[in-house]
Amino acid sequence: MRALIIGSRWVEEILAGRKVWELRSCSVRFRERIGLIRAGTNAIAGTAVVSDCLGPMTARQLARAQNKHRVDARELRVFAKKYNDRFYAWVLTDARELARPIEFPFPRGAVRWVKLPPRVAKEIEMQTRLAA
Repeated sequence: MRALIIGSRWVEEILAGRKVWELRSCSVRFRERIGLIRAGTNAIAGTAVVSDCLGPMTARQLARAQNKHRVDARELRVFAKKYNDRFYAWVLTDARELARPIEFPFPRGAVRWVKLPPRVAKEIEMQTRLAA
């Protein structure tokens, strides 16, 4: 199992069900449940399923779908310059907050994805199953 590192405010929006598109500069091919790591921590806060990937899209196109990604127009303009106005929306479904965040040794140098140790994946599975 892998986990995605995301800014804390966005993890909260995802777990609350308000943010269903995670905007990134690249596409994602796999469709599976992932862990959600609040940036700056070494703990899994919850999970979600990557169920689709849309794009590439421009900031103008994304502005019309702000209710799905929750990024305001000013931030979109900043990101548009940084990423050459080319975004992908990773569609997240079935977001679930874990009852207890799961800490683990964070791999050095990870910036986007973390491959989770088997014991962490098992604990996520157990908590997710109990919450269902």
